[in-house]
Amino acid sequence: MPKVSVIMPVYNGERFIARAIDSILNQTFNDFELIIINDGSTDNTEKVVSIYQDTRIKLIQNQKNLGIVRSRNIVIADSLGDYISLLDADDIAYPTRLTEQIDFLEKNKDFGMVGSWIEFIDNNGESTGELVRYTATADEIPVLLLFNNYFSQSTVVMRRALLPVGPYRMMEFAEDYDLWIRM
Repeated sequence: MPKVSVIMPVYNGERFIARAIDSILNQTFNDFELIIINDGSTDNTEKVVSIYQDTRIKLIQNQKNLGIVRSRNIVIADSLGDYISLLDADDIAYPTRLTEQIDFLEKNKDFGMVGSWIEFIDNNGESTGELVRYTATADEIPVLLLFNNYFSQSTVVMRRALLPVGPYRMMEFAEDYDLWIRM
């Protein structure tokens, strides 16, 4: 069974983080570590996270806000997984997300990462009905990446072995896109 690390950076996310955590804890695939990095939040994010007593959760505290790129790199360096799964603290994962994505990557060794469609939610976690469907074939994706970001950050699972050194670089608003291209 592969090891999976779910990384979740958060800054002042007390309003949404419980739903994000619950969506990971309720996955059909349950052999993972969930590493949450509290990036110097000034709200009650730490208090919300500390309510959870699940041994799969690890909380890292930044003493001050370092930003999303540095925080993600800290978590990746601290993770143990063969696979890195990304989820932002204001997003919700479908219950079968990890099962389906890990199964796909295990059966398709020539793929370095996988993403999925996204469904938008409102501030109450309810579907807005808006979907983004990614329908390109594997052969089309490299070409599409020349022109724009084809993956939604919070849907990605990637093979740790393929991460470049210093996975995320300081590129405001494009650090994920940069990483996908380099992978």
